[in-house]
Amino acid sequence: MNRRDFFTLRSADAAEISCERLFVHYRDALSRAEADEFLARTAAELAKSRRLVLKDAYWLDERKIAAAFAPVLAEFRAHGGVVERA
Repeated sequence: MNRRDFFTLRSADAAEISCERLFVHYRDALSRAEADEFLARTAAELAKSRRLVLKDAYWLDERKIAAAFAPVLAEFRAHGGVVERA
């Protein structure tokens, strides 16, 4: 996963993710049987931030990856992270 293709904005306390790109990367990881590794790497990247902005969040719902990504968001929130939808 090339983080530059995935995170559109990154600072010490904020990360912005294009959910469309998240979906594409997740689908590619599924096709390579690497979905768990992809989600673990994503969680590790998010752990570096305090706030997450999900751009075009409807991709999470419409594209059926919400269930797979929900534990990543739950872990992020459990460590004090704030999730916003844009």
